[in-house]
Amino acid sequence: MTTATNQNRYSLVAIGFHWLIFGLLVWQVAIGWSMEDLKGAAKIAPMQLHKSMGFTILLLSIARLGWRIKNLGPPPPPNMKDWELKLLKITHLAFYALLIGIPFLGWVLISTSSYRFPTLFWGMFEWPTLPLQDLNFTKPLHEAAEFGHSKFVWLGILLMILHVAAAIKHQFIDKDGVLARMLPFLK
Repeated sequence: MTTATNQNRYSLVAIGFHWLIFGLLVWQVAIGWSMEDLKGAAKIAPMQLHKSMGFTILLLSIARLGWRIKNLGPPPPPNMKDWELKLLKITHLAFYALLIGIPFLGWVLISTSSYRFPTLFWGMFEWPTLPLQDLNFTKPLHEAAEFGHSKFVWLGILLMILHVAAAIKHQFIDKDGVLARMLPFLK
């Protein structure tokens, strides 16, 4: 494993992944909530967009994880307490689990749905389904995936709020420069 070139901030690639995925997540949640009351044909176009964005988030999150494994970020500030360091590790693991797990559960949902219309990835090609349609437990699997997909989104929103609160704490209370590591315009 290698470390980041500048020990005081994340690489531009890591920063790009962070903010691109964040923007897609905000857009994704907004689209997901706006579709809740739609029915029939009115739901197809927003659902296609939601699925394309979900698979994009999945692919970007896997790429981000690969980048993170090869290119470690800056070390934590030396003044961080042991409990903060443990919470930092747990939070990062939870984010990666959710960023990969939620879209994967969406893929399971698509693959086990009784409504069989193709997923067109950004209108370019048909995204394959997982081979789950003919299992004896397809319906319970679909229901479990649907429950997990929606509940983990709420967990992700809560985690994001805590993440922002921690960044603000580090910026204005601890004044240790943690926020500047991910915001290129801060010093």
